[in-house]
Amino acid sequence: MVRLTLRKKILFSIIALILGLTVAVLLVINFQIRSQIETNALGDFSSVRQSFTNFLHLRGQQLIESSLLISKYPAFVDPVIRKDPDNVRLVVIELMYELRADLFVVTDERGEVLGRFQSEKRGDNIGDQPSVRRALRGVETDSTDIWIENGQLFVVATTPVVVPGRNFIAGSITLGQKLLDYDAEELGKATGAAISFIVDNNVVASSLSGPLQHDIVRFYVNHKDSIESVGTRGSVFSGTSALGGEEYFTTFGPIVPDQPGVYAISLPLEPQLKALRKVQLTIFLVGTGGILIALIIAFFISKNITSPISSLVDATEKVKEGQYDFKLTVKSNDELGVLADSFNSMVEGLRERLLMRKFVSASTIEMIHRTQDQNPILGGERKIVTVLFSDIRGFTAYSERVPPEKVIELLNVYLSLQSRIIIEHGGVVDKFVGDEIVSIFEGEDMVERAVQSAIDIQKAIQLTEKRGVENIKVGIGINTGMVVMGNVGSEDRMDHTVLGSNVNLGSRLCSMAKPGQIILSESSSRLLKLDVKTRSLEAIPVKGISLPVQTYDVVYDGTAVQRSGIPTEQEGEKR
Repeated sequence: MVRLTLRKKILFSIIALILGLTVAVLLVINFQIRSQIETNALGDFSSVRQSFTNFLHLRGQQLIESSLLISKYPAFVDPVIRKDPDNVRLVVIELMYELRADLFVVTDERGEVLGRFQSEKRGDNIGDQPSVRRALRGVETDSTDIWIENGQLFVVATTPVVVPGRNFIAGSITLGQKLLDYDAEELGKATGAAISFIVDNNVVASSLSGPLQHDIVRFYVNHKDSIESVGTRGSVFSGTSALGGEEYFTTFGPIVPDQPGVYAISLPLEPQLKALRKVQLTIFLVGTGGILIALIIAFFISKNITSPISSLVDATEKVKEGQYDFKLTVKSNDELGVLADSFNSMVEGLRERLLMRKFVSASTIEMIHRTQDQNPILGGERKIVTVLFSDIRGFTAYSERVPPEKVIELLNVYLSLQSRIIIEHGGVVDKFVGDEIVSIFEGEDMVERAVQSAIDIQKAIQLTEKRGVENIKVGIGINTGMVVMGNVGSEDRMDHTVLGSNVNLGSRLCSMAKPGQIILSESSSRLLKLDVKTRSLEAIPVKGISLPVQTYDVVYDGTAVQRSGIPTEQEGEKR
């Protein structure tokens, strides 16, 4: 797993933030501009629709005038009144070539077709056509309409045929011209948009080229349901289409309400998108420059942040390794400076605690660990332990004839030697009383370990003496029994130690021991399982005990020493 430093995390976070903001701005601007393009396109749609209406009006003026003239032409009116289809059709054919119309339809007063140009078909009813319906009600037209005939679009004008002198509607006449590509192109030039008319999935007139007409039909077919759905609600459908590889915004609307056929107004998006791309490029360049500037700023900011943190990490590693002799330099008064100052205080406290451990017994430290969740209280508990007292013989006289510095130096050498041996055998140094050591052993083999410690102490002191160090001897007393172990003193100053007659007995045995001697109480001797020789000594009276206490002397010669793993004199000399 790749480990990222805090500095890299800060740099990456700032880069990600700026990139995110840049992308967000680009997306928002893209959305806003496209939304504005669509809004403008819908506005253009209304404008184009009005232009289309004006276009139809201009195209239809001649048709309106022609239809009004024909409706008053007697040779035409008489066959209509008589409902003579053959003569009506002859007149229609004759007039069509003069009028240059593409559509000529005549109906009776009920809307049934009496004659139709280029078609023998007649008799069908077209009275539901809006323009025919108005004409049969006697409304003279002043505008044109759009008819869809045989998949073609026609601009038409419909006029009522009135019986002269009777004001009676005998029928209607409709003249029309096809809507061609030319018309769509002229309309497109006037509006600035591409105009297409689609009927029955075919383009009947368009200002687009042939390939683009296929694209607009394909887009229409793909969205036909949606286009027809909004068309029935009198609304329009709009969307982005690809025509010839270019993007267009196309709006569809019905040509004639409630009839198939739509017209499409397509506006090229390239001019607007070109402006959008310029804005996007500007934002991208600004964002890139912002990232570079942010990188420089972030580098110095992260350096100012991570350098103190790196120092803290290094310092933490030193503390982990047990080094406390250093101090961080506080360079600022912000949170990092406060953190460094607090760390220094913590290290100083740890250093003080480490030093204090040397002045506190192991049992006290263990008690603190056990009761670290609560405040220690005065009091104790009964336990069976083995106590070992060791006292340097003749030390008082020695201290009177040498300088105090030499006394302390020698005392530390011998106390350190004994303490190390006691701890190696699982004992706890309870306290130092001048040149005396009080230690405690617990557990099933506590007597064996205490005796072995005493033997090792005597052997080690003998070796030290042979190396030319001062002629120092120690006497050791060992006793096993019930003691009270706990906290004694006051609420403000207490000591964790052992008390009781068995402790006093151990001290008494130590004071009896001669230089180099180890004395055991009867209880310790009885529990001793170590293969070591002991000699019975005389019973001694002890204060607080009614009967004299039997004591034993430990004989620590070759066998016992070698079995316990203590170096012999020869091995000691080799070392």
